[in-house]
Amino acid sequence: MVVDIRVPRELSPTEAELVSRIDWFIRLRWVAIGGLLLTLGFVGLVFPGVLPLAPLLVIAASIAAYNLAFFIYARHLRQPQRDLAHRPNYYRFVNLQIVLDLVTLTVLLHLSGGIDNPFAFYYVFYVIIVSILLPQRAAFAYAGLVTLLFGGMVILGYMGLCGADLSAITGMTRQHSLPYVASTFLAFASTVFLTTWMASGISLRLHERTIVHQATARSLEDRTQELSAVNAQLRQADRARADFVLVVTHELRAPLAAVQSLLGVILEGYAPDPAKQLDLLTRANARVSELLQLITNLLELSRMSQEGSVEQSELLDMGEVLQNIVDVMRIMAERKELMLSVDIEPHLPTVRASEGRLKEVWTNLISNAIKYTPSGGIVVVSVYQNPNYVVGSVRDTGIGIGPEEQARLFTPFFRTEEAKTLTKEGTGLGLAIVKRIVEHYGGRLWVESHPNQGSKFSFALPKVPPTAKSETGARS
Repeated sequence: MVVDIRVPRELSPTEAELVSRIDWFIRLRWVAIGGLLLTLGFVGLVFPGVLPLAPLLVIAASIAAYNLAFFIYARHLRQPQRDLAHRPNYYRFVNLQIVLDLVTLTVLLHLSGGIDNPFAFYYVFYVIIVSILLPQRAAFAYAGLVTLLFGGMVILGYMGLCGADLSAITGMTRQHSLPYVASTFLAFASTVFLTTWMASGISLRLHERTIVHQATARSLEDRTQELSAVNAQLRQADRARADFVLVVTHELRAPLAAVQSLLGVILEGYAPDPAKQLDLLTRANARVSELLQLITNLLELSRMSQEGSVEQSELLDMGEVLQNIVDVMRIMAERKELMLSVDIEPHLPTVRASEGRLKEVWTNLISNAIKYTPSGGIVVVSVYQNPNYVVGSVRDTGIGIGPEEQARLFTPFFRTEEAKTLTKEGTGLGLAIVKRIVEHYGGRLWVESHPNQGSKFSFALPKVPPTAKSETGARS
C-alpha cells in the first residue's frame, strides 16, 4: 500500500520532511510484518517448538492493526489543511509510531531469545532514523529509551524469564552469564549513544547546509528577478530611445522638406515674380523658425533629463514671477480677442526654484491656453496655497482634451488631433519640459479637462518652511 501525502504549503521544512517519511514508515512496517511471518513460518517448520508462535503471531497482528490505523490517519493528512490552528501535530504522530515500534521490537526480541536473537541490532537502525528525523535532544532521549528497553530485556533474560531458548538453534545460550550480559549491555549502550551522537551531528550539519543552500537559492532567485526587471527596463528604455529617435527624425524632416521645396521653386525659376519669391522666402523662414524652435526644445528636454542640469534654485514668490510675464501674455490674449484674468492670493509663502525655469512654466501653460482657446474665450490664471504647497493653475474655455489623450499629454511630441486641426504651430515638447521642471523641484503637474469644455492645468511646488528661510539667510 502506498500513501501519497501532499505536503501543505504552510509546513516548515522539518515538518515537510516528517510528513514525507510517514509513508515510508508505513510501507516499511508492512514489509516487516511480511518478513516476520515468513521467519516464524520458517522457524516453525525447521525448529518446531523453539519459538512461542502464538504470542508472536498476536504481536504480528497487533503491528498490522496499528499500522492500518496509521494508514487511515495518513489518508486524513492528504486533505488540505484548513488553518494553522487545526494543523495535525506531525511530531506527535511520528513519535507515537517510533515508541510503538520500539516497544513492539523489544517484546518480539524478548519472546524470541532476548540478547541471543541476532536481530537485536535493529535497535541501532531505529536510532539512526530518529537521529536523522528529529532534533538532537529528542534523538538522545530515544537513545536513552532504547537503552532502558534493551536493559530490561537483558535483566529478564538473565533472570530466566526469556520467552524462548535459542540453544537448539545457536548451540548455546549466554543470557545467564553475568560477565557476558554486562559487557553486552555496556557495548550496546555505548554503540547506541555513539551512533546517536554521530548521526545527529551529521544530520545537524546537513540541515545547516540545507538552510544555507536554501537561503543562497532564494537570494539568487531574488537577484535573478531583479536582473530580469532591470533587463526589462533596459529593453523598454532602448525601445523608447528608438521611438524617440524615429519621432525626432520625422519632426525634423517635415520642416526641412518644406524649406527645400519652397527654395526649389525659386531656384528652378518657377517663381520669377519678386513678390512671389518674397512670399516663398517668408514661408521658408517661418518653417526654419519652427525648426529652430524644435531644436531648442529638444536641447532643453535633453538638458532637463541630465541630473543636476537645472539651474541653481532660490527662494521665490510664485505670484511675483507670474506678474513679471503677465503683461506679455495679456498682449497675446488681446490679439486673439480673449479675456485674461489673473488672481493671486496675497502673502504667499516662498518656494524653491529657478526664476527662469518658473517663468518658463508659466509662459508655456498660459501660451498653450491662449493658443487653443477660440476668440471670445476666457483664460483664468491663479496662484493660491494649501497646507503643504503653493499651487498655480491656468484654466481656459478652449477645445478641451479627452480622457484617453490625457494619459499621453506629457509625452514628448504628443499633440491631440484637435490641437493639430486648430493650429499647426507647436512641437509637442512644451508640456514635457514643464513636467520635468516641476518634478525637479519636488512638485507635480496635472490636468483636468473635458472635450469642448476647456482645460485646467495645475502645478504645485512645496512651501519653504520658515526655518529653511532663516537657515538660507544665515548662510548667505
